Amino acid sequence: GPRPVRRGPPPPVPPKDDVPKSGAAFPFLRVAAVTLVIFGIAWAIHSARDVKWSAPLEPEDARLAESRARGINSLLKRDTPAPTNAAASAAARASPEPSPNPPTQPSLSPANPVRPAENALTTALRSVVSITGEVRIGGRTQDVVGSGFFVTNTGMILTNAHVIEPGVVYSGRTHDGRRLNLTDRERSREMDLGLFAAIGEGPFPALPFGSAKGMNYGDQVWAIGSPLAKELGFSVTRGVVSSPLRLFSGRAFLQHDAAINPGNSGGPLVDSAGRLVGVNTWKIVGDTQGLGFAIPVEVVEEVLKTWKIRP
Repeated sequence: GPRPVRRGPPPPVPPKDDVPKSGAAFPFLRVAAVTLVIFGIAWAIHSARDVKWSAPLEPEDARLAESRARGINSLLKRDTPAPTNAAASAAARASPEPSPNPPTQPSLSPANPVRPAENALTTALRSVVSITGEVRIGGRTQDVVGSGFFVTNTGMILTNAHVIEPGVVYSGRTHDGRRLNLTDRERSREMDLGLFAAIGEGPFPALPFGSAKGMNYGDQVWAIGSPLAKELGFSVTRGVVSSPLRLFSGRAFLQHDAAINPGNSGGPLVDSAGRLVGVNTWKIVGDTQGLGFAIPVEVVEEVLKTWKIRP
């Protein structure tokens, strides 16, 4: 049946509070406060970092930086401090009056090279000849490069026998730029020595002979020749005697570690006085360095005697 209706006073209604609780009506105040705190922390970190970066060097670091800067500037030739008045006046007194017509600097062009100061090696260079021959291989002409040196004032040029090939036209160039036509005169395949005759106006500067018997371990030697190409003619490399005597197949060689390459064949090996002690002939190649060999000058002298050539 129907539910009975209860009669009575209505339930009480909670009273309205016209005053809002703290923070209930304005929540953005809390967000603003948190934002300000975060911004303040970030600004403090940023300011501290800027101060650290802009801090000056410590005294030791500053001195080190200045020392390095002076060293670099001196290497670049820019560290030229302004002279004091006393230094300037002293320099002015010590300096001669400038010439009204100062001499011009020599040209650095290949046609007019600057001659270095004279020494035993530059004297020996005058006797060296860069040898070039033209060979046809596969329908193309290829340059064959070797080295040699005058053994007589009449133009006899000693080189290696393996530099000379039959049917090849050879020419020579001296250190002072003279061009020479060369003719094949003698060859000894066994000793790997050959002889050219230069066709040109003499006399020619013969290389003085020294002695390989007097060489000892560690003595300095210089190899002169045209490694790899005629453009590198008259290159000088320095080394030491690795062994005064090496015997291979009954032949004597002077072992040294001066750099030699294809094109150095037939070039002289000289001592500190610019005298011939050997003729560069071969080297050991592969994963090796500084294993070059020269024919001792005493062997050269014996071969020249058989050719009736007197150096």
